[in-house]
Amino acid sequence: MSGSRRPRHGAHADQSERWGPFDNQYGTSLRVYDPEDDIWRVTWIDPCSDFRADLIGRAQGGDGIFQEGTGSNGMLLRWIFSDITRDSFRWRAEISTDAGAGWHKAIDLLAKRTQSYWPPPRRYSPF
Repeated sequence: MSGSRRPRHGAHADQSERWGPFDNQYGTSLRVYDPEDDIWRVTWIDPCSDFRADLIGRAQGGDGIFQEGTGSNGMLLRWIFSDITRDSFRWRAEISTDAGAGWHKAIDLLAKRTQSYWPPPRRYSPF
């Protein structure tokens, strides 16, 4: 999996492009922070497979980030980001095709930064 990430509109939104762990995946995520509800509204679009996911994300106790929502095919989705460090994180994706009665692991991977970009350059601009 590889990709890039660009902050948008200060700290209230960002966009990332990603090439997925499967050969037929390419897409982009848009995450927008909703300060009133203290959540992130997340949309993932994969034009290669004509798939879209809409999720709500929030911090889960100090254990990571939990996102849940629905895919364009009707499946329920859970994306769990945990074991987050400056240079790595674990991402688990789970799906349910029976309205949440059962969950199946779709992805479980450890992402590791290949080059450190922190702290950002003094005059960082995402554009």
